[in-house]
Amino acid sequence: MTYNKTISVYEITCKSNARKYIGSSCFTELRFSKHRGKLRHNKHHCVMLQRAWNKYGEDAFVFQIVEICTLDTRLQREQHYLDSLWDTGVLYNSARRAEAGAGRHTTATRLLLSEAGKRRPPHSEATRKQLSVSNTGKKRSPESIARMTAAQQHRGPMSEAQKKLLSVANKGKKHTQEAVEKIIKAGIGRKHSATSIAKMAAAKTGKHPNEETRKKMSESQKRRPLPSAESRKKMSESQKNRLPRTPETRAKLSASHKGKIFSAETRAKMSAARRLRPPPSAETRAKLSEAGKKGKGIKKNITKTRTKQDNNND
Repeated sequence: MTYNKTISVYEITCKSNARKYIGSSCFTELRFSKHRGKLRHNKHHCVMLQRAWNKYGEDAFVFQIVEICTLDTRLQREQHYLDSLWDTGVLYNSARRAEAGAGRHTTATRLLLSEAGKRRPPHSEATRKQLSVSNTGKKRSPESIARMTAAQQHRGPMSEAQKKLLSVANKGKKHTQEAVEKIIKAGIGRKHSATSIAKMAAAKTGKHPNEETRKKMSESQKRRPLPSAESRKKMSESQKNRLPRTPETRAKLSASHKGKIFSAETRAKMSAARRLRPPPSAETRAKLSEAGKKGKGIKKNITKTRTKQDNNND
């Protein structure tokens, strides 16, 4: 079953006593379905609503949308209805703040969950294989993807403390060869949309790694082995099929490099790196020679054309 993306504030009203439960959702129809399922199985998080359901029965309750809203105003509008009805005594809601029901744990709860996760033993190899087999071929529905996107949009940026914790937790971890191959296969043929490219460009604009980060990047590059002959061939083929840079791109690259001066230390590093590089093979030298000849021919034609234009202007 598919559900429409209806962003709204809704209410569940008991016709027997006129009391109601206020909530909001990005997928209201799906949220109604989940409420009904939990109430029918006596597992709803709102104890007062569950008791009323058990007492009066399913037919006594009406599920209806109160107001259609946007993703940005959803919680604000829910909070408005909670505030306006809170002192009347007609609400089943146990939390007065709209954020309390938006799936966000408190700091104390997050700490408890973190400690519980640390004590939990890692999955065995057999369990990991079973999980892998059960998830193979599964694809998330558009509704699930939309809900995940909405949840990420409400989540703020990670704090520096969180980034450090993640960095420490991931240090020394390496993908297996099988995992690396899966990642490569998953990425083959995948292309970012124009919107994604624009977002990534905007996120990186004006950002420059600090000295410490540059040193880490340099050290990681030094530890990386040289690409194999097969990898070099693949890289060469991909470059051949690549479209030439547009004049706009060339202008941007030229502007970004203007005025840049390498320090003596950087020049020494570049010189040392060139010395360590093996000399080009005979085949590579022949290719470079051909490319150079073509480039000279193009430059000569451009020069001749410009000379003719100058003579005509005179």
